[in-house]
Amino acid sequence: MAETEKDANKSFDHFIQAYEDTLPKATETLAKNRDQLMTFYQFPGAHWTHIRSTKVTESVFAPVRLRTYKTKGMGTHRATWAMAFKLVQEAQKTWRKIAKWQQLELVQVGREFKDGILVEDSAA
Repeated sequence: MAETEKDANKSFDHFIQAYEDTLPKATETLAKNRDQLMTFYQFPGAHWTHIRSTKVTESVFAPVRLRTYKTKGMGTHRATWAMAFKLVQEAQKTWRKIAKWQQLELVQVGREFKDGILVEDSAA
C-alpha cells in the first residue's frame, strides 16, 4: 500500500498501463472508479487498517452462518432472529475497537484529512 495519495496514483497509473491490453474490462472499471478508490486517503491514517479489512462483515455473520448450517435451520422465524441476535451479541465481545476512534467525530463534522493526516485550517 502506498503511503500517500500521490504514490498511490503513480502505482495506479503503472498498473493501468501494464494491464490495459490484457485486462481491458478490469482496468476500465478501475479507472472509472479511481476517485472512489482514492477516497481512502481522505480518512485518518489510524483508521486505514479498519477500512481495508473486509473481515468486519465476515466476522459478524460467520458464527450465525455456521450455526445455521450445523443445526439445518433454527425452526421458526422468531427463533431464527433470536439465535442470530444472541450469536452476534457474543461475537462482538471479541471485536477490536477502532484505533483513535475519537477522530471519527472529526470525519463526521467534515474536517479534511490528506494522506491520513488532519489538515490544519490556515484560519485557525
